Amino acid sequence: MIGVPADRPTVVVAVNDAAREAGLKAGALVLPAAQALGGRGGGRDDIAQGGGAPLGPDGAQAVDRAFAAVRTVVQHATGAGGLS
Repeated sequence: MIGVPADRPTVVVAVNDAAREAGLKAGALVLPAAQALGGRGGGRDDIAQGGGAPLGPDGAQAVDRAFAAVRTVVQHATGAGGLS
């Protein structure tokens, strides 16, 4: 989930048991999303959070890049099809 209060993005990733069993960790997912938003993140295997720099006029594109970064990590970790 990504929220943008006061033009500063916040990212929260939660990973259920099935995803963790497949090798996904919330901290590993939140980091590339936060980096795509110009920030950092981290947390536990089940839940993690991060934040980014003020978005400015290209905010929607930055959020799209953050979601794309998470999708890429999931696809690489689980195979091209993602989780079933």
